[in-house]
Amino acid sequence: MVDSQLQEIKDRLDIVEVLSGYLRLSKAGRNFKAPCPFHNEKTPSFTVSPERQIWHCFGCGQGGDIFTFVMKMEGMEFPEALRYLAEKAGVELKRVNYEAAGAKAKILEVNRVAKNFYQEQLAKTEAGSLAKKYLLGRGLTEESIGNFEIGYSPDAWNDAENFLIARGFTRKEIFSAGITAARDKDSRFSSDQNSENYYDRFRGRIMFPILDISGHTVGFGGRTFARKDGQEAKYVNSPESLAYSKSRILYGLNFAREQIRKTNNCILVEGYMDVIGSHQMGVSSAVASSGTALTSEQLKLIKRYASRLILSFDGDDAGQEATRRSIDLAIFAGFSVKVVILPAEKDPADFVDNPDEWKKLAAQAIDINDFYFKNAFNKNDANTLEGKKAIADELLGAIAKIPSSIEQSHWVKILSDKINVGEKVLLEELKKIKLGKKSAPEISVNGAGSGFLVKNTEELEGYFLALLIATPDIAGNIKKIEEYGFVFNNSDFQKVYEIVRLRGEECLRKEDLMLDLKKILAPELFRNLSEISLKAEYYYEIGNESEKTNKAFEELLKRLVSKQCEVKQKTLEKDIKIAEKNKDHELIKLFMKELAESSQKKEKLTK
Repeated sequence: MVDSQLQEIKDRLDIVEVLSGYLRLSKAGRNFKAPCPFHNEKTPSFTVSPERQIWHCFGCGQGGDIFTFVMKMEGMEFPEALRYLAEKAGVELKRVNYEAAGAKAKILEVNRVAKNFYQEQLAKTEAGSLAKKYLLGRGLTEESIGNFEIGYSPDAWNDAENFLIARGFTRKEIFSAGITAARDKDSRFSSDQNSENYYDRFRGRIMFPILDISGHTVGFGGRTFARKDGQEAKYVNSPESLAYSKSRILYGLNFAREQIRKTNNCILVEGYMDVIGSHQMGVSSAVASSGTALTSEQLKLIKRYASRLILSFDGDDAGQEATRRSIDLAIFAGFSVKVVILPAEKDPADFVDNPDEWKKLAAQAIDINDFYFKNAFNKNDANTLEGKKAIADELLGAIAKIPSSIEQSHWVKILSDKINVGEKVLLEELKKIKLGKKSAPEISVNGAGSGFLVKNTEELEGYFLALLIATPDIAGNIKKIEEYGFVFNNSDFQKVYEIVRLRGEECLRKEDLMLDLKKILAPELFRNLSEISLKAEYYYEIGNESEKTNKAFEELLKRLVSKQCEVKQKTLEKDIKIAEKNKDHELIKLFMKELAESSQKKEKLTK
């Protein structure tokens, strides 16, 4: 499907009309609102922007365009939603010619043929039989090996490459798919027929095909199973390519998605064997990140199917750290999170001979704060002063992240009872943690009925840019920005601002300006800007009231400039100390002048 046809469908269909077929939308300023169909709520926070042709729920955090909405409401995959909306719009879809579709399609074809080669090697060679014996010894069944299309890569330097060349692929295409690697950095640019420049990336390994949500083979994970010199990596994964982005792929999701959607639960495990073993044991909502730590993109993918996430990582220090990091990411993404506590030195794949035990552990997943408590008390002795302090430091840091004061109080009371330290003392320590957070300070959004708190300077810059575009006097407010010498830290936002500055000086209407930006900006950047603008309107309760928009804009300008002054002053103070140590009087004089100018600018803001 070419982008022009997608855009034609969007141009012919109005998002308000499409969504009105599912929801009772009511006008709210320049936008429309309704109770969210994807989670229970009393106060409508589901917002539709006819101007930007997008929707966003400020309760559960989900959003998108007409395609994502229909996919979620109808339980469709993209191709189904595409056909449905194309018919609704009266757009005739053109068939894609895969031979001419470009490099990505060629990579997928190389991987498909390579997967067949690896499967044949597992089934029909002596070395492959040893790999299969290992898999069967780990408890996997023939059926699981077949379902997940597991294979074996020969322990040879060019067998896979030669097989693919014989099937009509060029060395450059095979290298682009990641099946081969270059012997040196210049090999990537060498002539295609020089075989000495390339070698098989995967040699003597069990091969796990990595599939996207549509079932295309986008890459491979290769695992050692026989001990050699002990120096090779346990796993080797395909490099990123046009078809394979590790941060956006979850291993096993193509098999698990229906069960995840059905139960509203996704179980995240560590590796390929854990996923396959879990599915074999009947826990078919298990997936794993693909050769990388859990990412926000992967969480967005899971969010399409479920709002509850269960984490099951190894019990060692690395596994515990991965669990903590994943918890923070998942909570920020709006998931309800629980944790499976595994016995020491066990992972899900170890339970294939006792599937009921794994099912029981998954069903007994505990609350994240129970996990933090269990972990902290396992590591420290609560009977010693040092142990109590270590436990309190770790748990109060976790409690501080809880948004509800009532829940915070609940967990502080439990902590108080367990370490025999007064609640008042712990609450005082909790206040210190909140005030002393290393991250950017929380900045209250004045005038927002939601009481929303912006915790990230980059996010704040996004709202500031959106408010600039929304203000009636764009040219006048640009002069204020120039007067204060404000520069966006985010390079994308600065790029948008430069365009707005040039166009805004002509005092164009906001609608015209957004149309200009749509033509100029990369599609992803424009979508990001559109979503930020919608959020800004929601949080600041901006409709058509120019006075409220201007007030919010000026407030954010002062806060952002003030923050930049603080950062610059701290940097200059360090520079002055270094210059004094080096007795560089010229630099001291220059830095002192800059420090005075920054202080004056900040003082001017406060007045």
